[in-house]
Amino acid sequence: MFELGVEGIIKQYQTYLKAYIPPNISHTAFDKNIKKNHVICIDETRVVLQEGDSDYIHANHVKGDPFLNSFICTQVNFTVI
Repeated sequence: MFELGVEGIIKQYQTYLKAYIPPNISHTAFDKNIKKNHVICIDETRVVLQEGDSDYIHANHVKGDPFLNSFICTQVNFTVI
């Protein structure tokens, strides 16, 4: 995956993942914050904020193969895309 570079990863996302929704997931927090999103954020792995007016940020904990370490993945601002 890492040898693809940024452009390769973007192309893979647009080709294979953009419309993919995993089976048997919930995305209640995403649905309540739909104007803040352009990619589904699932409840089971989402980052929950502890401070502020809302506990929502479009970010998920990511772990498992092929990654050696766990990390947090978040959505980029709409103006960047």
